[in-house]
Amino acid sequence: MRVTKRIDIIPRIFEFFCLAHIISGSAWYWSEESGRVPVLESQLIIVPQKYIHDFAPTNEDTKMDLLFFYGSIPDSFKASGLLDNGVYSFGQSRRLRPIIELSSSIITDHKIQATMNLINLISELYFSKKNSSKSDSCSKIKDLTNLIQSKPEKWWDCQEMAEFCNLSEVQLRRLFKKETGYSPKVYLDRIKIERASELLKKNFSVGNVAELLGYSDQFHFSRRFKAITGSSPREFMS
Repeated sequence: MRVTKRIDIIPRIFEFFCLAHIISGSAWYWSEESGRVPVLESQLIIVPQKYIHDFAPTNEDTKMDLLFFYGSIPDSFKASGLLDNGVYSFGQSRRLRPIIELSSSIITDHKIQATMNLINLISELYFSKKNSSKSDSCSKIKDLTNLIQSKPEKWWDCQEMAEFCNLSEVQLRRLFKKETGYSPKVYLDRIKIERASELLKKNFSVGNVAELLGYSDQFHFSRRFKAITGSSPREFMS
């Protein structure tokens, strides 16, 4: 289906759910949450029922498959988070087309098959998004730990770590512990003390080590070193 090109945003609400698959060309999608975002060929727009949004092609040659539906089943999907607003990777295959054709049939079996195909499709989209989100979060945690290791002198607080990973502080603590086995604070402490041990073995003075690792003074460093290793820096060096 061809949709008229325009650049102005006209907020609107559908009384039904909408799936829009970009077959060729490109489009844009707008919501109050994300603003205007580009939608490329092979991507899918999901618009929940009664959701304020807008979308349109960016050129006259853009083609898209549009599927509209409503009912108790999609309502329950929306309530459980299965039908979430946004733009998703969907691939080149015109997977909405068979559902559109079956649902247009006057044969009851065809309509039932269309409903089953739609349920399977929505479930697949949900789990794909969930797995992608989990993978992205784990990747961000890995990026964070690499940065902590490369800059052991930096002091991070939990809010900074959460912002770096684009997570809430609660999510950060849970995922960080799952990925590293430690809380963020304990992990930071251990990295600093591991690096301190390496420097002390190379005969760096206690004062120099404290300064290189960002401690306020050598007494603060010595207390943390002993709390974690069980011995003072000087005892460690002897």
